[in-house]
Amino acid sequence: IRFKRTKERSARVIMELESSSDNSTMVNWINCGTLSYPWNLLIPIAEKNFGKDMEESLRSLKDILEGENG
Repeated sequence: IRFKRTKERSARVIMELESSSDNSTMVNWINCGTLSYPWNLLIPIAEKNFGKDMEESLRSLKDILEGENG
């Protein structure tokens, strides 16, 4: 994943999918990256804004897994 605004950064994102039943999938979403000072001070503020984007991404993933967009 690449962030362009404020300061260009890259992070590694891992999504592990595991079927927990015929109609249920467990998702582990891991984001690995670093920010140097003073940018690391903005992490709590940024995390508050990630919720909406993560919900949208998870909704898209659900649609793909259910075959609606995939």
